Amino acid sequence: MVQSKYVAALAAMFQLVSFLGAQTSFAAAVLFLVSSLIALIE
Repeated sequence: MVQSKYVAALAAMFQLVSFLGAQTSFAAAVLFLVSSLIALIE
């Protein structure tokens, strides 16, 4: 059943997004890390 796997993956991704949304400081730290990495590459 490919469709049920797809739905399960979607649900897991939604849970992850909502969890990260609750961790605002963590999300900000990740954003800072990504932006600094991009600055390093450029």
